[in-house]
Amino acid sequence: MRIKIENFCLFKESRTLRATCDITLGKTVTIHQVKIINGQSGLFVNMPTRKVGTQYEEICTILDENVKKEIRTALLEKYSQCNKSQQGEDDF
Repeated sequence: MRIKIENFCLFKESRTLRATCDITLGKTVTIHQVKIINGQSGLFVNMPTRKVGTQYEEICTILDENVKKEIRTALLEKYSQCNKSQQGEDDF
């Protein structure tokens, strides 16, 4: 499946929120505000959520494990690339 990543934004000042972006899956659906979070076990991808009482619920849930893996891989690769290029800019 083709995954198009748009509006990728790094958050250098946040300890947990590392990046946000929008993704388009094929030509069928766009998901806004996908997050890359730095958790206790490392980086993970979080779909958009909304707060209901004291809990957070996903607005969009990817049911196919293969698609989840493709999204996670694409976003973490993009994060790694952007983070490396950003660090190179900070060296000057």
